[in-house]
Amino acid sequence: MVMKRFFAATDGSRDGEHAVAMASTLAQRAGGEFARLEVDSVSAAWEPQLEPWKEPTAPNGSANRRGLPGVEIVRNAELWGADVVVLGRHDRTAKGPFTLGETSDTVIRRRSGPSLFVPPETCAFERVLVALDGSLRGLGVLGPAAAFVEIGRSRAYAICVLPRAEFESTPDASSADPRVERIRPLVDRLQLTAGPCELVIRAGNAVQEVLAAIEATAADLLVIGVRRGGAAGDLGSGHIGRDLLQTAPCAVLTVPI
Repeated sequence: MVMKRFFAATDGSRDGEHAVAMASTLAQRAGGEFARLEVDSVSAAWEPQLEPWKEPTAPNGSANRRGLPGVEIVRNAELWGADVVVLGRHDRTAKGPFTLGETSDTVIRRRSGPSLFVPPETCAFERVLVALDGSLRGLGVLGPAAAFVEIGRSRAYAICVLPRAEFESTPDASSADPRVERIRPLVDRLQLTAGPCELVIRAGNAVQEVLAAIEATAADLLVIGVRRGGAAGDLGSGHIGRDLLQTAPCAVLTVPI
């Protein structure tokens, strides 16, 4: 996969404008281009005017739309041919997790390509952690993750968390597990400028172990697979993806699988 077109959406807030700045930086590093969209929010009863996205005449082309932000972001990103949608990630509070909100929820459930949620304090991606569940479907995360890692020349790590009961059944259970056998050769095969991707196998609660790995590797970015569709609030990824999206102390790149 090649990532050249970065599409940032903003509501004019600090978080939104930081997303625009990050999209511009990523586009420059990738030798590509970026576009900026600002959406004026309206009620759900409003009927959108389906005007086509106008191709920017400059790499930092900008457009304004009026409608439901999540819907308009995805629709215009698809029309523009975006490889990555970049959105701000609201500040974490002392009492609770990061706030993704209705717009991010809608983008995750509707978007057909990767979406980057970046907090205001993140300005570079030096270390990237890729979460893999060991399924064939989940391996679809690796291609987009590798493409993103190459843009930042980042150090890459991959993690697979096994159920503790299975992991402890035999001393060598992890290496013989079919999920690990499926993942390891593909991870080893990745050709990355910053060096080979290190595979980490852990056992226990998936969310807790991924969060611990983020801390241990000092990762700036977590890459996770998500499933499109689903009910509002499910964030398109089930409870593990939802919990990681709300608790990971770094930027998150979601990849539809």
